[in-house]
Amino acid sequence: WYGGRAGLRLETGENWTVDLTGIYQYYEMDGFGDVSLNKQHFADTSVFPSFGPHDQARYTQDYWEDEWYQIALTLEGNLSFGDVVLTTAYYDRESTYLADSTSYLQNFQQVGDYFRSFNTGNPYYDTGGIYDFGGDPIANDFDGRQTNNWVIEARYATPTDGRWSAIVGAFYSKRQVDEVFISNVEGLTGTGAFNYINYAGYYVGIPMKSASNNWWTGVYDSDLKQSAFFGEVSVDVTENFTIKAGGRFYSIENDYIVMNATLIGMNGGMPNCAIDYCYAPGDLGVSDEDGFVPMVNFSYRWENALVYATYSEGFRRGGANSARPQSVFGPPSDLFDEPAGTLNSYESDTVINHEIGAKTEWLDDRLRFNISYYQMTWENIQVQAEDPQDNIFTLGIVNFPEADIDGVEMWVSWLPNANWSVEATVGRNDGELSQAQTLFANTPGAIPVPVGTQLPIVPDVKRHLKVMYQLPRTLFGGEPYIMLRYTYTGESVNSLAGIESISFSPPVVQQGSWRTFDIQAGVETDVWSASLYVDNATDENGELFFNNRFAQQRLTVNQPRSFGFNFRYKFGGK
Repeated sequence: WYGGRAGLRLETGENWTVDLTGIYQYYEMDGFGDVSLNKQHFADTSVFPSFGPHDQARYTQDYWEDEWYQIALTLEGNLSFGDVVLTTAYYDRESTYLADSTSYLQNFQQVGDYFRSFNTGNPYYDTGGIYDFGGDPIANDFDGRQTNNWVIEARYATPTDGRWSAIVGAFYSKRQVDEVFISNVEGLTGTGAFNYINYAGYYVGIPMKSASNNWWTGVYDSDLKQSAFFGEVSVDVTENFTIKAGGRFYSIENDYIVMNATLIGMNGGMPNCAIDYCYAPGDLGVSDEDGFVPMVNFSYRWENALVYATYSEGFRRGGANSARPQSVFGPPSDLFDEPAGTLNSYESDTVINHEIGAKTEWLDDRLRFNISYYQMTWENIQVQAEDPQDNIFTLGIVNFPEADIDGVEMWVSWLPNANWSVEATVGRNDGELSQAQTLFANTPGAIPVPVGTQLPIVPDVKRHLKVMYQLPRTLFGGEPYIMLRYTYTGESVNSLAGIESISFSPPVVQQGSWRTFDIQAGVETDVWSASLYVDNATDENGELFFNNRFAQQRLTVNQPRSFGFNFRYKFGGK
């Protein structure tokens, strides 16, 4: 991993500045941070080893490479009637990964075992052959993605020295993503899957292939355009009471093209549907939406305290699924009866937030205490799920009706004396569905989800404590210190009622609580700082996420005990 950033500022006049900034990062990883478990295929420890807390079982290579840069140009003006800011930025990212998918293909192999019991001897009609990889598949996935994004934003802020102030602005962005996903199986040529696919392609006029390891190729390209106008007004009704209100009008256009093909070259590539078997030859998903999200805040302050109440809304854009036309997520078509094409698009989901809180200071500002309570309603929840129809194995996004999230957060900072400081936070959340939903109703794969179903990856409790002691003497011209940190993450679940963006999803898993202790000692000066640290000093094995992505469940864990040294230097001195 390496990277860098640079900035250049030009003062073009007494009131104008121009900033040019750039940032670059390259990241390469020889694997992924999830460990193997003695479950499913690996449950029999007489055949497979008993996995330790950091053991991985892989049959092919795992690899990740990520490279990106961003260039931004900002013009700022401080004028007599307010401040103006104009910013434009360009972002470019290329990422690739290889992932062992042997267990995933083994699950398909087992699905085919049932269908092959009805074989006729004709490779075209023997549908079970499509999942016959020779009985012991070794598989690997490749994904390559190119992302480009242009952004421009302008805003104007009035002076803030009066009873009222305001901000208005506009935003526009255009993002393009080109992605290819390739799934290969070693020795695919000659298997039942290879023969079945070859005959299916020949039936629709595609020349038969002599050899290929490519079982699946998917091309996923999208163009996203977003624009918005936003504003905010703040009015001091009295010296102590302020009302602030604002909002954002937005418009979003998204075009999404998918191409699914197979037996592309020897090991995959970009399909040519004139000579390659494409069963989703560039299907288009289109979405176009507009909306408005408001915000209003009331605050009252006196000498050492402030209380407030806020109403706000936020959203995540909707879009279009794009899949083969026989899928529920495919484009509407006269070729296939319902439920095909019935869930081609999905709506934006919206969070409606009500919050009250207080920020206080005590003991001559040596003790600070903040508290907030919030109630959020999450409408049209976006969830990625698998097509319920047999043998489609296609993923798409659907909307659930509504969930409620109730939570409280507290923060305290205490300075007992000149050498000690203590800071602590605690938060508690309760998130669950407030309306029942039957996903894929009126289909054989309908999934009822009752009221009270717990939202995934929402820990019930989170706590953090930091204690620092500054020694009452100097060392190398700086101030030495010792710092201890404690974090606690409570229990959560890994999915919403078992609905996930994967095939062969196992039941919901309860993710246990975990805690870590960190130790740091160092010296700080105005010019440089240096520190030694031990993160996760007790080597706690935290259950971050039970990951079902490749059908064989894995566990994403926290970083084990690690030691390090950090040094920083400010060029130009003070």
